[in-house]
Amino acid sequence: VPANSYPVGAMALANNSTLMVLAAKNKAFGYASYGLNAFLGNVVPSTTPLHYSTIQANPANMFWTGVQITENEQYAILDLNYANSRFVGVGFGQTASNSINLVPYAIYSTNGLTWTRVALSTSFWPASLAYGRSRWVCVGGKIGTQPTTENAHGTSISSRDVLTSDDGGQTWTLRTTVMPVLANWQAVVFEPTSQQFIAFANGQVAANSPDGISW
Repeated sequence: VPANSYPVGAMALANNSTLMVLAAKNKAFGYASYGLNAFLGNVVPSTTPLHYSTIQANPANMFWTGVQITENEQYAILDLNYANSRFVGVGFGQTASNSINLVPYAIYSTNGLTWTRVALSTSFWPASLAYGRSRWVCVGGKIGTQPTTENAHGTSISSRDVLTSDDGGQTWTLRTTVMPVLANWQAVVFEPTSQQFIAFANGQVAANSPDGISW
């Protein structure tokens, strides 16, 4: 991994049979959760928020190359996954290279090298996503304080909303007030044995759903 970057975490590392992609940010730019709030770090996000490498038997032979999502625009990718022959991620980015506010985006790619971004609901803070039953599901919170490029710090507040996509991340639907309790939802996984989405929030709260809509 480049010296000025670090991986977000295991959930932000995705791979198919030949390529591994990770979401990496400037060392000083992080994502964390504290209490009922989540925040982005306090420096500018990266113009190369993703890095890729071909998979090698010997990890020492893996060399990482930075990837821009859109030219010269800055992003912070909070989660990244690979399923159904597609990489899909969620996070924040600029609307243009000279814009100040960071707004919610989803990104997707079939090869891990070229990416397409999709604008999400401007009120939704996308924290985590999972794929199951031919559907992508994204959980998070509501934006309390808007992160910006000058002070990339924002807060997420409790929500009952989720986002879903049935076309590989190309379009997303905001499902309002579907979660059973008002909380800051931080993670979601798909459990293949029970065929259930399972979401987790601060305060030791969990919820499950067969379709990502009814919880």
